[in-house]
Amino acid sequence: MVAILAPLAPVSRADSSDAEDPSQKICEQTACSFVMVSYHLKKSERPYLNGGDSEFGQQSILQGILNKNTLDAVGVIVSDKGEVFTYEREPAHWEVIDRITIKGVDGTVVPAKADRLLVKAPGRIVRIEGALPAGWKPLAFFDCGPLTPTTRLFSVSMGTDRYYRMYVKPCDYGRNWDRSIGCGDCLRVSGASHAAVLCDEEGRPVGVTCDTEIDLGAGGPIWRGKDILADPGVSEEQSRELQQKMEKEFARSLYEVRIMPRPDSEEDDELDYGGRFRFRRRYMDSEDSQEILKFALGFAEGKLLIPEALPEELAAGIDTITVHVDDRDVPARFAGVLKDFAATVIELQEGKLPHVLAFPAEGKIARVEPFWAVYARELAGKDVRTEFTRWIDKQQGYADQWYPTVERSIPDGSWLVDRNGSLIGFYGVSRHENDRLESYLLGVDEDRYRSYGPAAMRSRMVAMMGSSRPYGYAGNTRLIDAAEVAKVLAEAPACYDPHIKHLNKDEQKRRVWLGVEYTAPDKEMIKQMDLREPTQDGRIGLMVNRVYEGSPAARMGLAEGDILL
Repeated sequence: MVAILAPLAPVSRADSSDAEDPSQKICEQTACSFVMVSYHLKKSERPYLNGGDSEFGQQSILQGILNKNTLDAVGVIVSDKGEVFTYEREPAHWEVIDRITIKGVDGTVVPAKADRLLVKAPGRIVRIEGALPAGWKPLAFFDCGPLTPTTRLFSVSMGTDRYYRMYVKPCDYGRNWDRSIGCGDCLRVSGASHAAVLCDEEGRPVGVTCDTEIDLGAGGPIWRGKDILADPGVSEEQSRELQQKMEKEFARSLYEVRIMPRPDSEEDDELDYGGRFRFRRRYMDSEDSQEILKFALGFAEGKLLIPEALPEELAAGIDTITVHVDDRDVPARFAGVLKDFAATVIELQEGKLPHVLAFPAEGKIARVEPFWAVYARELAGKDVRTEFTRWIDKQQGYADQWYPTVERSIPDGSWLVDRNGSLIGFYGVSRHENDRLESYLLGVDEDRYRSYGPAAMRSRMVAMMGSSRPYGYAGNTRLIDAAEVAKVLAEAPACYDPHIKHLNKDEQKRRVWLGVEYTAPDKEMIKQMDLREPTQDGRIGLMVNRVYEGSPAARMGLAEGDILL
């Protein structure tokens, strides 16, 4: 969203000191409403839930348990029923939550429970068990009417350090410069790293948010107090039931796929094949086993979609593919890798899949509303996990395109399901022409150039402190609507990447003969030839020692002493 920002109705110097600085009145009317929400942790039976780094750089779940630390988030009491509005980015998964407590302004700690996930705004409601302690006050929301550039609003937030300081800052009103982007004007909220309260110049609360920029147009997230309280949300019970249902019923359409590459022959070991066979060895699960395990979604009676693009070298040398169906292994074949995003289609060679889940032709990922990412991994069999997220804003990515960006990080290759259990999309990597850029061309900078998705760019740490990534290319991982996937699959095989295909043994053994003999030049030779820069001080490049007559190299004009980069 492109906007022209300006402070909301600056106050003239002739106004009273209270009008110029309403922070005292704001703090007086909100201080007793701020609370600290603490998630007490427990170990999960699924090991991968206990580790992992969050985008905030927080410690793992196990470290938190060993250190007797809680995951803390700022909240604010929004009703006399003990409802507390707080942000939703942590904790990572309900399976690692042992209990929830809330500490108030007087230091009193009371038990609480998760109540509901909001549908029309980012955030969740946690409910205090029992009556509100004395001195704890819910916000008394005031209706500020329609927002205009002359409306004065302020945000008040609280820090999570040991001092729990409150910060009051004026909000900025932003007018759209580009009216074609489909968003309204915006309200920029300073300091909304957790939960912030919006107040008018009299200090009266008018709304709450945990977003740093609120789209005021149609389809934007709600923020007014009365609207937050009226949001029915998805209850904690509904959320858990939905996740458990997806982990069972959705899992029926996820199949175990085993890919066995052809073993390298003795002749292959003696010859230099370059990077592709080195890559194949890195791609294997271990040196002792070449078998590759994946989980694919059955989307048609005999077709499955693996949520990643098999590399060209691996696809070319596949020996066998089997799909585990009803306690037996059914042979399958490689069909193709989609050109537009990282997914691989395989087809059964016999029989049909008992359970399939087609991509709806009208399936869309709605803005603001929560949806769930479903993905499988191997953990003593097929283990299916779900994570909720949502999208509110877009992030600039590859070729200056703008893509919806997830609020909470989810794994690449996730299938996306709405709160009704319907398949609405896929979270995958977009494929571009740079996918076929050989890594060795980047030389010593290979490891410094990595793609980073919108989720990483969206993280609040990046927003507050600036990105620490000096290199890279953006926007490769994105949300893909089910409608887009359905259209691509309907047009297959025209949508397959022609560069990635399966080869038979004879085709795979074919070699390109250049017709030269060569050696790697040493540093002294490179220095004498004044080629230190193009060869990166001798780390890349080959020196031609001999050119065979009539060879492709001879026809190209190569001669002894030439350096090939």
